[in-house]
Amino acid sequence: MVHGICRLLAAGLMTSALAATAQAETLKFAHVFPADHYLWTQGGKVFAEAVTKASEGRIAFEVYPAGQLGKDVIAVQRSGLAELAMVIPAYSPDKLPLSSVAELPGMYASACQGTRMFWNVAKPGAILDELELKGQGMRVLFASTIPPLKIATKNRPVGGLADLKGLKLRAAGSAMNKTVRALGATPIQLTAGEMFDSLSRGTVDGALWYYHSTPTFGLEDVLNNAVEGVELGGGTLLYTISTTAWDRLSPEDQEIFATAAADAQTALCEWLDAEESRVRDDLAANHDWQISTPPAEEMEQWQALINDVTVSWAKEIEDNGQAGTQVLQAFRDSAE
Repeated sequence: MVHGICRLLAAGLMTSALAATAQAETLKFAHVFPADHYLWTQGGKVFAEAVTKASEGRIAFEVYPAGQLGKDVIAVQRSGLAELAMVIPAYSPDKLPLSSVAELPGMYASACQGTRMFWNVAKPGAILDELELKGQGMRVLFASTIPPLKIATKNRPVGGLADLKGLKLRAAGSAMNKTVRALGATPIQLTAGEMFDSLSRGTVDGALWYYHSTPTFGLEDVLNNAVEGVELGGGTLLYTISTTAWDRLSPEDQEIFATAAADAQTALCEWLDAEESRVRDDLAANHDWQISTPPAEEMEQWQALINDVTVSWAKEIEDNGQAGTQVLQAFRDSAE
């Protein structure tokens, strides 16, 4: 009888071990950034490590940076090549036109404010999920907006709107192009990595830019003027999992993912706001940047021009048969 009990115990332990092994999983995480880019190290990596820790190592991740699985991470995710992806709406305007609402100017004053607003319209069950994201086979785990853009120039101080006339400013994406044009300057499509050479050759006079990106691209002593104090919009990012992969997770693991995502979202936006402030102060103190705000008497005019950009965006979306006005209003309401 003792031997029988031992055999039963051994069988039970083996079954438990096999079940635990069966539940262990390695998920692929794809993005287009360099492996050490802050949107990975301060965002995606924070989330992934928290999930692995909370699952006691049962859930692990293989990371594929720099577009290793393909530059179109939405297609990579839908095909099953990767379960998770860092999705940039501006890079997929044909697939995520409505999600570009969070790039528009005049909407938020900080990364954390913008991130909360973006999450409120992109989270599961919210308007972007229902109208756009779910149809792409993705579920948003957490969202990010970058601190609002500034106008940064090389040897061309901008004291007011008149100084923007004729300036060639780097822009990326539809919302930034519209903003540059509305302010009277000419948008030039460039990647951030092309900025150094373009400024050196005079191809551009400056850019819609973030302070925190300046050291990354070696522009501390190339650019030397900035205008702040106006909400010029910013870049956005969605950290997503395929709906197929999400549905495979147990309810317990879904809770682990949701908790890790919420914590990572908060940590990333707080880091972004702090880093933007830190680099700004360094540029002013140690690199002779002249940082100014628009003249008080012009602020209403700046705001009116910025508002025209949002109206134009909504009309363009509506003309394509989609709910631009509804999404714009939902995003504005999400600040309340």
